Amino acid sequence: MNSLTRKTRFAMIAALLLTVAFAACACSDAKAGMGTITRVVDVTIDQVQLDQGGSFSTSGTFGPYDRLLDEVTRIEIHDGFLRYTGFKTQPDGSRLPGSFDLSVGAANGMLKVQVTAVRIPGMTLRDALIMRGNRRPESELSQMLLASPTDVDFLEVTAREGVLHMKVRVRVDMG
Repeated sequence: MNSLTRKTRFAMIAALLLTVAFAACACSDAKAGMGTITRVVDVTIDQVQLDQGGSFSTSGTFGPYDRLLDEVTRIEIHDGFLRYTGFKTQPDGSRLPGSFDLSVGAANGMLKVQVTAVRIPGMTLRDALIMRGNRRPESELSQMLLASPTDVDFLEVTAREGVLHMKVRVRVDMG
């Protein structure tokens, strides 16, 4: 399941990196002491772009939901959520198909994600791994952003059939 959250987080981190790159380009000609520059950037990822990302399997771990599925074969964008489908390896070595839904949104400038449905053998929404994961993404993303030289606010994150849209405000202090 290493790739599961990695793909979602990759999309979110890619949006952040695009935002920071945009802000850096906008500020590249600015002189020191110019104050704070603020830009709002729209990032849209459609199902075709997500499908072109290729295999979702990765090595290493990333994010709080990494162990829900051992291999993610597809991520679908639906109204209000992303559906991850793939396989979970059982203790006897067999691989069973499974999926879960990850709701996406923004509130108070923070990215909000949460597992809202799970169809994985032996797991329910009350599983400790899911409950811990549903509490951690906000704090993990907050820590990542605090290490950034910019101030980033998620103004809007929406998933509509086939399209993930993010509106992000970036503030860069030019000193």
